[in-house]
Amino acid sequence: MPDIKDWLRAAASTLAPGEVVKPESLNFLDAMNALEMMDPAMDWGVNISPKGSFDPAALVKPQQLCWIMDEMSARELAWHRGGTLAQTVYTSLHYHNTLLVSPRVERTHPDFPALEACTAALRAWVLGYAKSIEVAYHALLDANGAARDGEDVWLDAYGIPIETTETADEVATYLENETAWLAADAGRASDPWWANVLLRLRFRAQWLDALRHRPSQLDLNGLRLSTEAVPSAFDAVTPFLRQNMPLPVVTPPGHEATWAAFIAAADDLVRMVQMSGNALDELEESLVGVQLRPMLPIVRAIYKTELCEMPSRARLIDEWLQNATGLPPAILQRIDMHITGPNDRRSFALWRDIISGTLVQTLQVPLMNPTRQRRAYMHLARGWTDQASAAARLAHYPDMERLVPALHGRSLDCELHASLLAFDLGLVADNEQRAAWWWILAITRARARLGLVGTWEARWAQAWGAVAAALLLLYTVIPLASDDKTSRPHFTLRHKIALRARAAFVPPSADEWERTRAGLDAAVAKDAAAALDLALNWLDAATEHFRDLGVDTHVPVGGILLDLSRLVQAVSGGGELGWERRLSRVPLLVAHTL
Repeated sequence: MPDIKDWLRAAASTLAPGEVVKPESLNFLDAMNALEMMDPAMDWGVNISPKGSFDPAALVKPQQLCWIMDEMSARELAWHRGGTLAQTVYTSLHYHNTLLVSPRVERTHPDFPALEACTAALRAWVLGYAKSIEVAYHALLDANGAARDGEDVWLDAYGIPIETTETADEVATYLENETAWLAADAGRASDPWWANVLLRLRFRAQWLDALRHRPSQLDLNGLRLSTEAVPSAFDAVTPFLRQNMPLPVVTPPGHEATWAAFIAAADDLVRMVQMSGNALDELEESLVGVQLRPMLPIVRAIYKTELCEMPSRARLIDEWLQNATGLPPAILQRIDMHITGPNDRRSFALWRDIISGTLVQTLQVPLMNPTRQRRAYMHLARGWTDQASAAARLAHYPDMERLVPALHGRSLDCELHASLLAFDLGLVADNEQRAAWWWILAITRARARLGLVGTWEARWAQAWGAVAAALLLLYTVIPLASDDKTSRPHFTLRHKIALRARAAFVPPSADEWERTRAGLDAAVAKDAAAALDLALNWLDAATEHFRDLGVDTHVPVGGILLDLSRLVQAVSGGGELGWERRLSRVPLLVAHTL
């Protein structure tokens, strides 16, 4: 083997840390099969920016304690937002050296009182921090859809044990006792920075309780942020030999943003407790509101465990059918009494079990990430349609026929949610806007034809039907694209899951869309001003519907905001048409979608 040391030194002399050199003989295939050593971009890399020696027993001032606690919290939040443990939690050196956080001097030493206080506070904090990570880790493992490993969070522990030997109750008691001991000293009690250390210790105890489904409002009044950094307490990235995989880019948030995020998360968990006693209709309304707010995956996971794991699915189904159909309570039990024949009894029992599970799955969908939400809603729409067909086969029994519209209504609700999510996910191009809103209008009108009683879902669909009618007209008056004709293959691809459903209540039809498009074009060509006035009336109606629903901050479709603003700009340019005054009413809807 040739000696390449001199060549390597010469080539590396002009490189910055982290850059790579390779000889000309190394081809790409060899590079793919090679094991990269010391690359800081890999999960086994060199730390190219050491920040001094780390001593877990060193004396630190309360200002520095506050900074360490804030920085550890920021890296904890970065993990909750999708960073790897190696880049976030594991970069805290105190996390790995909890037992070494203790005074190393005799009690007679003059620095002992200060050392005892700072190490006691830091040790209690680190222990509470480690237990918080453990509890959150297992909650995320059990999230079952609300948070997914590799999508929402990274749960690879790199072979390092996450568990601590103490129980969560023991850690909570330890935090409480240490906080009380520190607060009992008159000198520390009068020091504003020690007061901030105690405030952070109380937060850690509250956050640990919140992760165990016992949330409370965070009291962080008087919180001060320290600028006295202790960079030696953290590594840029903790290297662990795993699979030599590249790491994602992770930037911990600032300390002020960190505390704001934890306060918001605690508020969400307090809200969860308030929701836990709600009736089904109120719970569904609240969960739709949840899907429209950005929430940490750990919060979504706790929501799922607390709100969606129903002990009695029979009661849940009974409540839903009573709300949707107006039938008396225990309707399925009454129908069961009339079912005869072994085949029908087996079919009915299987159908009842399937719709129970499907309803619980539908409740859980708002807790998924948006991409998963849309796909789940599309498949659930098909599933509800299939169960409506199964119920129709038993329609010769009393009251069974009256359940079929409720099942179709559920299918249409899921289809509506999936269609609205397409805008937020950027799946609707300008030349697809009218076709997308035509489909939403078709869904909402089909739901209205079912004649279901005024549940929250029915009023939600009514509001979006008004929006769809308005935007269909507006996009016809002022088109976003020069040509929005849709080819048959493209239409089929857009609605492929809905088209697979047998006996869909409102199957997507390319012919129907073409007829609607031609009719809209003809009507606007005949009287554009009348079409615009009608569209604005629909927008006014939509605004009233949303106000009645009480969801002024819960209307999700971000794509609408962008398109309406573009619409207003386009129309404002046509001053000779006198449309500016009429379109000044368009932002009414925008105000209710923020």
